[in-house]
Amino acid sequence: MIKHKIDMFGCLSNWTGVVSFVIVAVLASSNRLPAFDQSQQTGNPKLVNIASGKQYVMSKKPSYPLCTDDGDKTDLTDGKLTEKGFWTQKSTVGWQHPRDTIAITVDLGQVEQIKGAAMRSAGGGAGVTYPHSIVVSVSDDNKNFKVAGDLIRLSQGQLPAPGYGERDERGVAHNYRTDRLQTRGRYVRFDIVPSGVFFFSDELEIYRGDDKTKSDSNLSTAPTLTKEYVTNKNRLTQLGCYRRIRRDTELVRKAVNDSTLSLEARAAAIQELDAVSATNEKQLFPDSHEDFRAVIPLSNLHERVYAVYARLLSDQGFKSLSTWHTHPYQLLTPLDVPKGELTKLHVEMMRGERRAEVINITNASTKRRDIKISSSGLPFMQIRQVEWLDTREGRVVGSALLPIERRGNASVFTIPAGMTRQLWLSFEPGDAQPGNHSGHVSLVSGDFVSQVDLSINVAPLKLSDQPRLALGMWDYIAENRYAITESNRAQAKAVLLDGLVNNVWCGSGTAPVPKRANFDKQGNLISEPDYTKWDALVRMFPEVSTYSAFVGWHTNTSYYLGFERNTPEFKRAMAQWAEAWAKHNRKIGLKPKQAMILFIDEPNGDYIHMSRLFGEAFRAGTDEIAIFNDPHARGAADHEDGDALFQISDIVCPNLPHFLIYGKKVQDVYRALPDKGTKLWLYSCTGPTRMFDPSYFRLHAWQCFAEGATGQGFWAFGDNGGAVSNSWNEYTAIAAQSYTPVFIGPKLIATSKHWEAVREGVQDYEYLKMLADTVAARQKAGDDSSQVREAKKLVDTLARQVISSAVSQDGVWYSGQWGNHSTFADEGRIKILQMLKTLNANTISQRN
Repeated sequence: MIKHKIDMFGCLSNWTGVVSFVIVAVLASSNRLPAFDQSQQTGNPKLVNIASGKQYVMSKKPSYPLCTDDGDKTDLTDGKLTEKGFWTQKSTVGWQHPRDTIAITVDLGQVEQIKGAAMRSAGGGAGVTYPHSIVVSVSDDNKNFKVAGDLIRLSQGQLPAPGYGERDERGVAHNYRTDRLQTRGRYVRFDIVPSGVFFFSDELEIYRGDDKTKSDSNLSTAPTLTKEYVTNKNRLTQLGCYRRIRRDTELVRKAVNDSTLSLEARAAAIQELDAVSATNEKQLFPDSHEDFRAVIPLSNLHERVYAVYARLLSDQGFKSLSTWHTHPYQLLTPLDVPKGELTKLHVEMMRGERRAEVINITNASTKRRDIKISSSGLPFMQIRQVEWLDTREGRVVGSALLPIERRGNASVFTIPAGMTRQLWLSFEPGDAQPGNHSGHVSLVSGDFVSQVDLSINVAPLKLSDQPRLALGMWDYIAENRYAITESNRAQAKAVLLDGLVNNVWCGSGTAPVPKRANFDKQGNLISEPDYTKWDALVRMFPEVSTYSAFVGWHTNTSYYLGFERNTPEFKRAMAQWAEAWAKHNRKIGLKPKQAMILFIDEPNGDYIHMSRLFGEAFRAGTDEIAIFNDPHARGAADHEDGDALFQISDIVCPNLPHFLIYGKKVQDVYRALPDKGTKLWLYSCTGPTRMFDPSYFRLHAWQCFAEGATGQGFWAFGDNGGAVSNSWNEYTAIAAQSYTPVFIGPKLIATSKHWEAVREGVQDYEYLKMLADTVAARQKAGDDSSQVREAKKLVDTLARQVISSAVSQDGVWYSGQWGNHSTFADEGRIKILQMLKTLNANTISQRN
């Protein structure tokens, strides 16, 4: 399955505006249409806008349905600003999934002296992000352009905050404006590098210079505009670093101005920030994007910004080093302040599972601190550090989990002045004896000594080694697809399996799809397909339960396997292929239904009919290969061939956001499938996942249990946002989103809070199944005690209660970015664990 991506509220790029309007309606019903900051208007009486009313040419046709119309040809120079609902108004010009840069060239009608330019855009809500870069260039002949500068770097005033994490899902219109150009030209070109899958603008301006504008000499030394210049990885990396340091400097400057620092201390802090800003304006850092990682702080200069913040922490009375606590899956920022003091941690769990806790350490001293860490008493504990990384969206996210550095015989981590570091403690007791296990973590730095006591209660229960919730990630690891390469594939496999994935995917290049030459004219199979790559996939993943092949037949051709669709020859070819493949699978040791096939991804409309025809023809040859379908939720529910498609499917897997959006009538169609012998799975492919509360992944499993689904999937393990993308340096990404829950680079793949949340969700599901099984067994034995009735109530209602609590917190589906919804999952998990312990204890007592 090679997905068309979904924006954060589920709008598919290859659909018309239907779902877009549904999403807007959902937001409106929740009183959550994006609100915009109108403080930055383009009008300035000191600047003469010579672009007003001028014609322009766009390199790509605008494509966002809610704002696209014929007015797009004049909207950008008509002087009219969008008042509210930026991307839903016709006064805005918008692109979705541009997949590359966007160029807008304005014709001023004659050569003009130019002292500045502006472009008004928006971001920070509904998955919309601010642009990476806006290169401004000029030309006299519309052929040879010279670069005047980048509006992101030249923009005056504060840069916009990324906006993610705000509960009201605000979007903010921001005007990138400068009057610091010294150039001339008739044609002015704006080359935009989108940072995500959307770009919107409602106005651009060009400001006339005067006789003092030294434009000729400026043009003679200016770089020549090329596509390579606009998309140069070094340039984009340097621009990303500049933007991050500038934004953090502005943030800390505001905190200083709002602080209670003495006048003298405040002046010293502002002076230091001014010095950082001056250096940041001049420097081009780093020299090369090669091996660069956007780990915070980015550089010594960046570290100086946080050191200023340390003065504020000290002024507020925080100790030089403080240990404190938050929920493990709560996403922090590097500038969060300590809340309370941490002295002990307690975890309740079973054998055979993995759970986590965290220790936060904040450095309020004026220098970076090296902290030696050691532990004792818990051999089944692993400690890693949470790494802060900047993202293409401009939000710093603490999710990557990396080993702590070893220096000699000691484990040591560093906390720059003014920052918080988080330690991730994983507990995996395996076959440890039931009961309480005690230990501690010691932190030492100079005269600072802190000990966090740990108490792990291991219940006399064990989680199954084979989770009953199927999990697939459309990984395509065997094919080195997306960000997976020969260099990192071994790491990818290890991380994938560690997340409890038990369903791996391949494409048509690996699936043994026969060619026309394998058949005679009547459609009889006369030679075997090539099973080489398929067999290699099975050998590569002996641990998993199922192997899924995406054939990808959603094309405009009417010929498949070399035969016209729905002819006797085609049906015969399909059946004999299926029979031969099933026979081969038996030879290599696969059991029936271990192999699965998907013909058309997300079928809708006529593709529902096609999927049904393919499935029926294939099923005529074997029932040993499972047929998987992931239809458009409402499309299949309403289609005349929908029921027939469901009947020939072993697994039906609608998209979860669509399943929820289209209401009870559609939901009931899918909820009824298990009783008819078809398994229900649910999947999500919403992004950018890095911005999300990790409960996007964890609560998915709870939703599966609530709906009777036995499998789940997420797009996609390897998709880190385009061929040029690197999770460790997303500054180089262009017009894409990252969907992977892990951090993938050419040389390093690291797990994350988000990936650990996937695993914990699978474990939570197993908790629910264990309780359901225990209740069923007790009821079958005639036990109608109050405890069994209470346990049955938990089985019937708890999953929906957990989901409902998350939805109630935000007013929309829990996949959003605003809260820490894993708290509800943990509360539910503990209720189940306590009930299982009680029922288990009663059973033992009755036996005795």
